[in-house]
Parts: sequence; C-alpha cells; structure tokens
Amino acid sequence: MGRRTELYATCKMTGFDVYKEYIALKNHFAGNYDYHKYGGKIKANYNSYEKRPDKYIFEKLSKSKVVKDILLANFLYEDKFWIGSKEKDEVYTQWKKRQQSLTYIFKGDIIHLLPDFDANFAIPPNTHPHLFRLFLGNKICIETISILLDMTGGLKRWNTKMDDPLWKASELKIRCYLPFLIYEKKTFKKIILEKFSETKTDA
Repeated sequence: MGRRTELYATCKMTGFDVYKEYIALKNHFAGNYDYHKYGGKIKANYNSYEKRPDKYIFEKLSKSKVVKDILLANFLYEDKFWIGSKEKDEVYTQWKKRQQSLTYIFKGDIIHLLPDFDANFAIPPNTHPHLFRLFLGNKICIETISILLDMTGGLKRWNTKMDDPLWKASELKIRCYLPFLIYEKKTFKKIILEKFSETKTDA
C-alpha cells in the first residue's frame, strides 16, 4: 500500500505564502506551535519578508505544487533546516519514496524487532528500549517507529519513564510528525499480528 504522494499539494502560492508555511512548520517542529490546531496560520510581517536576502528562494519554491511536502520532509530531516539548503530536493525525494513504499519498508523494518513484541518497548535499566535503539542505529526509519509508538500508546508510556535529552529530542520530532503521517491502521495492525503470530508458531 502506498499513500497519496503529494499529501499537501498546493498551487498558486506566492513567495510570501511559502515563507509563512516555512515559519509555521519551523515553529511546529520546534514545539512552539501546533500546526494542525491553528491550520498552519501564523502572523508574519510582509515588510520583513521583503528585506530577507533569501527572498528569491521562497519565490522560486512557490512555483512547486508540493511546497508543504518539501518543507515537511526537510524539517523532519533537519531541525535547523534553512530554505536555501542544497540538499532539500534530495531530502524530499527520499521522503517521498518512503511514503510511496510505506508498507514495504515497514515490513522490512520490523524484521529487526525482538521475537517478543512487548520486549521491544520495555525500558531496561540504564539503557533505551530496543525499538528506540533500532531507530538511533538507523535500522528502522522514523515512519516505522512513529507508527509502532502510535499504535501501542508507547509514546506516552516512554515519556513517563525516560527523561534523557536524546529521547526528548526524538520524542519531539516523532510527536510533531505523527499528525502528518497518514497510514491505514488496520493494514499495519494486520502486518504486526501476522509477523508475531508467525514468530510464536516458529517458537
């Protein structure tokens, strides 16, 4: 199963519109603003925008029909994303590929999970849960850990027991990303049930 490629496809945006979207998503991923609660609407000063030396980049990006997706992908990749980043198109391309192959990637990622499903979320003394360590080691993508934590309520449970900076930074990114992450819960729940019923059978 894929997902709609151009999630937030838009047209006829001005450079100033792109600038406001950029600021809204920047504040959202910094934890200072709830993009969905306020519908992405923010107050911005047009005169300040006009004086920006990188204004031409916003104007150029306004011609794209997937502005929001490009910005989302890049803020997900880099907390301090700058609109003039030379990597932004490649970051977006890689993000889009993950969305198009989300089910396939998820199936490949969960191969790395421990046979005991619950053990992946357990917090051992003086270390992180196995699932989180897989994410930190780039064994699974952010979509996979986000889906698993969303479906199990693990995000809230981990927050009550983990308070270290490494987890807090990742938790913020995952929490901010989840409202944008579209997936069919029934489909992914079925994948998990089939995977771990097989594990129990093999055992």
